[in-house]
Amino acid sequence: MTTLYFDIETIPAPENKIPLLQRLHEEKLEKEKTLGIEKTPQDFETFYRQTALNGAFGQLFCISLIKERDGVVVMQTTLQESEPAMLNAFWDTVRDVHIFVG
Repeated sequence: MTTLYFDIETIPAPENKIPLLQRLHEEKLEKEKTLGIEKTPQDFETFYRQTALNGAFGQLFCISLIKERDGVVVMQTTLQESEPAMLNAFWDTVRDVHIFVG
């Protein structure tokens, strides 16, 4: 049986998305003010940093993995390249995995 232990690290949106994010931040604050709620961070820096966990804006930074087959480590690595290359390498690596541990 093959087991994969993995951890995925993400970072905030790329810098070229900052103008869009600033506009979205302002719009969210205005909408929440109208509704009388406070859910969005008031400062843009915190809002921006939270994009690391946002599927629409966050970026993959690296994927670390340990692959075991019948209790023996057969691979231990950290993937750190372009996002498409990382994802392709990840899926190639996990083709024979039965158990995923994140």
